[in-house]
Amino acid sequence: FFVGGPHQLRGFVPAGIGPREETGGASTPGGDSIGGDLFYTATTALSLPFPKVPYLAQNNCRLFLFANAGTLAGLNPDTPLNFSRFMNSTRSSVGGGVSVGTPIGRVEI
Repeated sequence: FFVGGPHQLRGFVPAGIGPREETGGASTPGGDSIGGDLFYTATTALSLPFPKVPYLAQNNCRLFLFANAGTLAGLNPDTPLNFSRFMNSTRSSVGGGVSVGTPIGRVEI
């Protein structure tokens, strides 16, 4: 698995969290992502109509806030999973923006 990106864990580039090569890295410092075997992601979001601007609210513009958390780990058959270490490697992000409902789907800025 690879974790990160706007559809899975906002605030991180695709494959932006989890195990990495020791050196190198074409896209991120510290080495390229090598993926993992076990992950979790959690998201909470709040969306509300655009306040005090009726034109925007009537045209499907909304404000949103989000908080995301998650981690990714590789499993090694020679080493048992350390659940505490796994949970302590959690990465998180918070943010907000404007979303617009369109005929082809929602667009977030």
